[in-house]
Amino acid sequence: MSTFERKLSGLESVEMPSADHLAWMDHKLIGALFERWSLPGQGGGLRIAVRNNYLNFYHKGQSVAKLTPGRDVCKVELHQKYVSGGTDQKYHSIRGPELNDAGNLSKLHRWIENAVKFSNAEKTFVDDLVARNPSILDLEMGLPAYRKGQSAPRMDIVALQGDDIVFWEAKCSDNPELRAATEYSEDGAVYVSGPKVIHQLRKYQTWLAQDGARDTVISAYRNSARILARLAEKLGKSGQAVGIWREAADNANLSLISSPGIIISNYCAGGPKPKGDCHYSARAGAFADNDHRSKLIGHNVQLQEICRGDDPTLIVLEERLVRDARSGASS
Repeated sequence: MSTFERKLSGLESVEMPSADHLAWMDHKLIGALFERWSLPGQGGGLRIAVRNNYLNFYHKGQSVAKLTPGRDVCKVELHQKYVSGGTDQKYHSIRGPELNDAGNLSKLHRWIENAVKFSNAEKTFVDDLVARNPSILDLEMGLPAYRKGQSAPRMDIVALQGDDIVFWEAKCSDNPELRAATEYSEDGAVYVSGPKVIHQLRKYQTWLAQDGARDTVISAYRNSARILARLAEKLGKSGQAVGIWREAADNANLSLISSPGIIISNYCAGGPKPKGDCHYSARAGAFADNDHRSKLIGHNVQLQEICRGDDPTLIVLEERLVRDARSGASS
């Protein structure tokens, strides 16, 4: 199993790194990104996700920039399409004196707005959830591949629930992965038919069931909580999230619940081509009327549906096995 880690310039260590070690934070472009950071539980602004020795910045659920710190080499990377338009997936790298260039600073807002053009309703829905849930710790958690040829699953939201780390998959009500005319089936852990989201959740649980995986993830997210709390404190950010992060970082009994929940948007959260609330509410009605909801529940899936005006606070998840069949038998 490949290593899953959360680190950043020594900020994950029990001892706070020296000011010299964190001098990369003084670059003007990096300061401008941090200035736009809004903590979970607060609306608007950029979101930060800690990775393995770098940070991802998101806006409305869309990845905007990658920051790789360092005492000698520090860089900010953006997709070329955000900088010059088009669809080029290559990265545009900014480093050295360019990080303090007034021209780059003046273009940052435009780059962020260009990035948002590539967002969608589901990504915007995730940002709506972050704005109302200070317990959220990470976005787009990419897990390493757990066997040769097996793609790495990705979890949309990682949150703290008391002494537990929990995982959520976010979908809009019109997402075809939530529904299927056929019953779910798989052959040797390979998807065959039925709602694809069931296979997605079972892959998450399979990964977390590997020897040492739970401890690895818990350790990584204690590091992530410490890093986020220290960044917030150093930057003068305040909010309920900071206290939640501190508690998680210091919690030697932190555990996790391996059963991801599915949270469904039954309203139009936004995106470059919004379809309107009526579209999503109609699909939500069909989801219930055509047995799709009961099909997922029959597989032991934990669901939360959000309509416009509903309280978007994440419900409490519990440990349960997502079954491969609609019966009481577990696999």
